[in-house]
Amino acid sequence: MQRMGPTDGKPQSHEKAKEILAGFAGAFVDRIVETKGLDYVDKEKAKHAAKKQLEEGVAQEYQ
Repeated sequence: MQRMGPTDGKPQSHEKAKEILAGFAGAFVDRIVETKGLDYVDKEKAKHAAKKQLEEGVAQEYQ
């Protein structure tokens, strides 16, 4: 099997890391919305906040 990235487990690029983390965050927000019974506006606010935090965290990691 070919190695896709560095051996320390980090994705090869900043964009790929953002894509992966955004997928996890979206799934987590969807789960919380379903269990807490939040409405569409709350769901979109939570997704926006999660995306913003992820982008800031990934940007710091790749600097």
